[in-house]
Amino acid sequence: MHAIRWKVLVIDDSSEIQEMISSLLATLGYQSACCASRDVALSEMSSIAPDLVLMDLSMPGMALDEFLAHGKAEHPQTRLVLYSAGDAESEAQKHGIKYWVSKPFNIMRLAMVLAKCVDDGAAGQLQSVRMEHELVAV
Repeated sequence: MHAIRWKVLVIDDSSEIQEMISSLLATLGYQSACCASRDVALSEMSSIAPDLVLMDLSMPGMALDEFLAHGKAEHPQTRLVLYSAGDAESEAQKHGIKYWVSKPFNIMRLAMVLAKCVDDGAAGQLQSVRMEHELVAV
């Protein structure tokens, strides 16, 4: 598994989907927490400090644009994976989100997307460490 257990915040208004995703995340070695709305998720993000947010696109309440504006401003390092029964890919691209998964879930695809996020995150952290080292060495 991962040397560092990534914390994943699942945002979905369906408790069944939350439970299914949390179970998969635990099996894959991730820590997880769940929220039923984007409003609650924004306040929870400060205390949870998730590495990744896994969120249903179609939810009542706060608009996705508003969530992204606040979320990116307050937690710029947190990665986001959108999922939807609709066209998750075009919505993700429209909002500049790199990762997406379509429902119904293909568990292998979801696991691969999560692994890619972790790999990209680790590469970003390594790059950051290299840059800090280079700045100090100069």
